[in-house]
Amino acid sequence: MKWLLMILTSIGLSGCNSTHTTTADMKQKVDVTSLFNHSLFTPKPVQTEAEIFALPESE
Repeated sequence: MKWLLMILTSIGLSGCNSTHTTTADMKQKVDVTSLFNHSLFTPKPVQTEAEIFALPESE
């Protein structure tokens, strides 16, 4: 049982050592405002607060 724990621990630690981290040079800088396309959005009519909370006549 101890051997299984030791093997799993060593595999986990060796996996952490082989993980590559990205540096600032590797990251691409993206302008967030270029991701918004306002032509895809259309305004929808919104109900008033009174219409939202109004109960039907049966209630």
